Amino acid sequence: MSVRSEEVQTIIYLLLGFGLVVVSIYCCMCKKHRDRNEAAQSTLRHRDAIRNSVDRIIELRRQLVLLLLRKEQLTRELGVLVNLQRIHVTNEIIGIDQDIVRIRAQIAQEEENRLNPNETHTNMSTNGGNNSLRRNMRSQRMSEGIHALSERLNNVSARRDETANMLSIPQNLGQEELREKILLNIIHKKVITKENISSSSDDIDEEAPRNKDDIILSTTTCGDEEDGSTLISSSIQNMCAICCENYEEGDDIAYSRNQECHHFYHVECILEWLMRDNNDDCPLCRSAFLVD
Repeated sequence: MSVRSEEVQTIIYLLLGFGLVVVSIYCCMCKKHRDRNEAAQSTLRHRDAIRNSVDRIIELRRQLVLLLLRKEQLTRELGVLVNLQRIHVTNEIIGIDQDIVRIRAQIAQEEENRLNPNETHTNMSTNGGNNSLRRNMRSQRMSEGIHALSERLNNVSARRDETANMLSIPQNLGQEELREKILLNIIHKKVITKENISSSSDDIDEEAPRNKDDIILSTTTCGDEEDGSTLISSSIQNMCAICCENYEEGDDIAYSRNQECHHFYHVECILEWLMRDNNDDCPLCRSAFLVD
């Protein structure tokens, strides 16, 4: 009986050992399978990150091309007519330039991440959570930058179409109305007619009595009087430098009696300009426009 019991114990020990070996092998296989799954998931996340990065680069480049085209169009439309360094449109172009630099830096960063997959993969394996957070924050900043950029471009277009949009709305309407009345009494107004668009200054006496509501626009010549060119046609080409619209018959034109300023503007345009931050300078030459 003792021999048989020893054999039974030996068999039991062998079975337990075999079971432990099987369990160990199974655990190793499960661990390898889990590692392969994690590696596959990490690879998929890495591929998705690269794909998203490429998509963002394409979108940023598209925005950059549109931005450069808009800047070229804006410069072509306004750069010939007015001195962009002296009016507030310059601020919009400067903002566009800053957005261009920022978007180009973002494109370079995305391309660097795409061209270095091993480094990105290592970083994702060690600091997956932090990298994911950084990617989300960077993507959010890109989206916010593009959204702000589109708003700025829309503002530039709107400001060119309507001069009133260029001006900030004052908080105190009473002070605005008071200043508007004062400016209307100070600035010199004239109504443009067909005659003064094409005539020279010889047809008009500058010292004749004037009515601010219906007087003919002065066409004081610049340079040689014999060439018959007028300030309107030679200096600003029959166009208001503020709203970039051609003068037409019946338009109210404002001018300055300051001898250093020879510029004309629509009354409503220069009025809004002068009311902006209590600014009394000519938009083009920066000379004092309000001179009695």
